[in-house]
Amino acid sequence: MSITTAVAALALAVGCGTQPGTALPMSSPPPVSALSSSAQAPLAPADDEAQVRMALRSVQDAYNAGNWDAYLAGLCPAQRAQFVGPTLEMLKQTRAQAGPTTQDVLGVAVNGDTAVATVNATNATMSRQVDMRFTRGVEGWKLCMGV
Repeated sequence: MSITTAVAALALAVGCGTQPGTALPMSSPPPVSALSSSAQAPLAPADDEAQVRMALRSVQDAYNAGNWDAYLAGLCPAQRAQFVGPTLEMLKQTRAQAGPTTQDVLGVAVNGDTAVATVNATNATMSRQVDMRFTRGVEGWKLCMGV
């Protein structure tokens, strides 16, 4: 997949929404026990599907807010390496033209250290179903389209 195609796919998939922070539907949130101290880290979701959904939400929120550092942090290392210079600028322009994106997760299929989240992605310029590919590495689940 060319870098231009990857940008278009990521912009289409991640660049659809209503407002920054729009929640992605989750089957049921993981239980959260009361934390006695703010120094304790929040609990991680119990299963891979919930973790993939959280990773997708994080990338979508960063895209919608134009927080490009957080957006890039949500990409796998190979994908992140492609989003520099003109490619990143093209993504920013796409976001500015299409507005924020919403995503309705239809399902998540996990197979070992890879996963595919099927979503309905919608923004001001389009609405379509997209398969979002993720890989699990040392940093957790990351969006990794076309690499």
